[in-house]
Amino acid sequence: MHKTRSIINPYLITLLTGVFILLSLSQTVGAENILADNTGAVLKISGKISHTNKKDGLYLGRAQLKALPQTTLSVTTPWTDGTVRFTGPKLIDVLNLAGADGKTLTAIAHNDYQTKIPVQDAVDYPVIIAMDKNGKPMNTRELGPLWIIYPWGDIQSLRNDKYYARSIWQLTTIIVHE
Repeated sequence: MHKTRSIINPYLITLLTGVFILLSLSQTVGAENILADNTGAVLKISGKISHTNKKDGLYLGRAQLKALPQTTLSVTTPWTDGTVRFTGPKLIDVLNLAGADGKTLTAIAHNDYQTKIPVQDAVDYPVIIAMDKNGKPMNTRELGPLWIIYPWGDIQSLRNDKYYARSIWQLTTIIVHE
């Protein structure tokens, strides 16, 4: 009888196991940053709001955002090719749902990028929290799952760096301030 040798090196098994564990942990951490809680929330709203569903704010899932009236904006952006159709609820509708009572928003992205948005923008323009791009849900690789989009296709005066900087992608949190 011949002894058979293991084809797979035990060091390789240990290395591959370690890589698998690290990849699993990194995906879990990333998911927790985008999904604000374990109920599938994709957006947390906090600060000066009167409607909450958790102690620290209002957590909204994709289904709750989809239940609001949807608006589609066809726009050209500095970050996409050609005209793109973005669909989602108007920012003002989301703020009303939260009972927001402030003048300024801090919008925070998955990577902790932050920008200030005057609430007046949501009143003056049909700014949306886009969830779909060309009819399909956006994932993080497509700068989703949520992206604040201004109506650049309809209002030329919004096509400048000031409003582009407010168009935050991979949005996870909105804080309402005085």
